[in-house]
Parts: sequence; structure tokens; C-alpha cells
Amino acid sequence: MTCPSRSASRRITEIKDSGMEIRGATAGNMLPAYERLFSVLVTAPIAVLNNLFLKSTKLTKKVFPKLNSH
Repeated sequence: MTCPSRSASRRITEIKDSGMEIRGATAGNMLPAYERLFSVLVTAPIAVLNNLFLKSTKLTKKVFPKLNSH
């Protein structure tokens, strides 16, 4: 799903804010919110995750190489 960048930015902020509120995260410690978002994300089918992850330049260029080196 694609949407205008302003809408996407607003949605990301809303998701982060709700994650912070629900999980007790703070601006200085977002880990509880990120952990919760990750736990929901990994319930998606592998094919969906594969498709989404491979579209992300940040993941393919920065995260995956670090994972492969461990």
C-alpha cells in the first residue's frame, strides 16, 4: 500500500506514539515500543515479510549485511 509521504509520515508517528503509550516507551527509550511492533510484524506470512523486507533499502544495505557477518 502506498500513500502520499505526508500521510505516511503521520501514520508512522501515530503508530510510534501509540506504541509508546501502550508499552511504556519514552522518547529516550523506544525499545519497548519497537519490541511490540516487531512481535506483531513477525506474525505475517514469510512471503509477505520477504517482499516487504527486500523493498527496504535500509534493511538490504545496512541491516542484512550486519546479520550475515555474525
